[in-house]
Amino acid sequence: MVALTDKNMLTTGKILDGRYHIREQIGGGGFGAVYLAEDRRFSGKNLVAVKEVQPRSETEAKSLRLEADLLYNLNHPNLPKVSNCFQEDNAYFIVMDYITGEDLSEMLKRGKRFETAEVLGIADTVLDALEYLHSFLIFHRDIKPHNIKIDESGKIFLLDFGMAKGQLDEKTISMTDQSIAGYTPFYAPLEQVLRVDVNSYLLLQSIDTPFLEKFLLHKTDARSDIYSLGATIYHLLTGYSPEKATVTIRTHLLWSGKPDSLPDCRTLNQKISEPLAEVIKKCLEIDPENRFQTATELRRAFKNLQFSDSKLEKQPENCAPTQILEAQIIQPQAITEQPSIVTLSSSEIFFKNSEPPKSKGKFVALIAGALILFAALAGFGGWLAWKNLIAASEKSKTAIQSETIPQTVAEKSRTLSYSLLVQKMRDGKKFQEPFESSGQEIFENGYQFQMNFTPPDTGYLYAFAEGLNNKGEKIFNLVFPFSVEQNEGTANVSANRQYKTGWNQFGGKADTENFWIIWSKEPPEVAEKSRENSFKSVDGKLADRDLQNKLKDYLEKERNDKAKMSKDVDKKLTRINFEGDSVIYLIQLEHR
Repeated sequence: MVALTDKNMLTTGKILDGRYHIREQIGGGGFGAVYLAEDRRFSGKNLVAVKEVQPRSETEAKSLRLEADLLYNLNHPNLPKVSNCFQEDNAYFIVMDYITGEDLSEMLKRGKRFETAEVLGIADTVLDALEYLHSFLIFHRDIKPHNIKIDESGKIFLLDFGMAKGQLDEKTISMTDQSIAGYTPFYAPLEQVLRVDVNSYLLLQSIDTPFLEKFLLHKTDARSDIYSLGATIYHLLTGYSPEKATVTIRTHLLWSGKPDSLPDCRTLNQKISEPLAEVIKKCLEIDPENRFQTATELRRAFKNLQFSDSKLEKQPENCAPTQILEAQIIQPQAITEQPSIVTLSSSEIFFKNSEPPKSKGKFVALIAGALILFAALAGFGGWLAWKNLIAASEKSKTAIQSETIPQTVAEKSRTLSYSLLVQKMRDGKKFQEPFESSGQEIFENGYQFQMNFTPPDTGYLYAFAEGLNNKGEKIFNLVFPFSVEQNEGTANVSANRQYKTGWNQFGGKADTENFWIIWSKEPPEVAEKSRENSFKSVDGKLADRDLQNKLKDYLEKERNDKAKMSKDVDKKLTRINFEGDSVIYLIQLEHR
């Protein structure tokens, strides 16, 4: 194997894997180079990002092959989708979606000033992606403004996670081989820098060798990504580049008994609240034991800030969401039994309207004045004056009411979307790669599937599979959240984030499987009790017969015809459009 050099860089026009036409190099770093390419297997301009990695040993090559399989199966709305991994000319290549737009480093260079709420929205999205990566023991190890991009629609993406070093590498790669992982010194934590930078090691060895040896025992993990994200947040909020206070410089000063070279962020931006400054400071602790230990823990800290910090700036309407709730996407678990399902009619929504208050005071005064004047008038002229006054009074009444009576506010339009990840099966074994579906097609018996939901707003999400028991009575199984481990066992969900069920399977004769979806701003009592009760059984089945009946009555009584369904062919998902603060929808999946 060879190390990556300028001579190894791909030239414009080169064809990889018989289909990827290299157009230009668009990035590079510790991992290797990233190229913009055109996939010529399909008609039209299908642009992709191709990342090249050249391992320096067979050990690294083995690790790369294993991790490439992991990356290919990742699926998160804020990570570019990996579509191919292959080996050619002693190098490994990862092909993923090419994300257009502007990264945060470009915004900083043109002088953009980031508001607090905007930065917290970005941080929450990145933490959401990190929670997902960390659940597979994959750590990004190169978080920085350049690797966070916002596309034309305002969607945030965490880039350059291809070949992010997973837990596997810590066990199979020696210390000298750790440089395969990409990192940027200005944003990297000490435990990461020491494994690849000999000069930093020699500088700090002269000060405190025992403490330094302790750091060499630290493996890069979730806390390493938290440091890098903290450095990124610091840079966005203050405009102060961390290159002026790298972790090596900071550690050298602190271990020498001198002040930290990293200024308190509040001295650079007085709009930063003291609680927020403390959270950032904890992210940037030298010792990983003193940082937030998980991405979920850091998200919880940001959430608490929003409720306790009165100085936090109001979020602009066009910035990323900052309503932060703990949520967790976990690896799918197989569901071995699938109850037989009966068909119901299409699902519906429910919502309430309120009557506006009425105002009378000023109108009564006008009428009283008009009556006094009427008494002073006589004959036709008096009658004419009275008629004109009445007209004026009615006009004033209308004007007063329009100013003082709140008008009925139209219900807010919302969209909940869902899709399926379907695994073909043949003779009980997986056949071909999983494919995405909007759910509006007929599936084959034996296929396995996973349902993905994206709620429209912060609220509560429940998904129940409906079936029949051996007595012909309706029964319900909770499929989201499907365990006390998923989403911490709660139905709390955040806006525009994807949530997954476990794996289900189409079985038996041709039929239609029914899944009830509930989303609400407030938790419905019967849905909450059903969630709690289902955790008492191994398979998520509601054990309480009375509760089964209450849930059945609730679903059938509260649904109506106002939810509209639309299919997005390009994105392979179905949208449920509704108005109000809650929706109940029946998803019907046909199989043969």
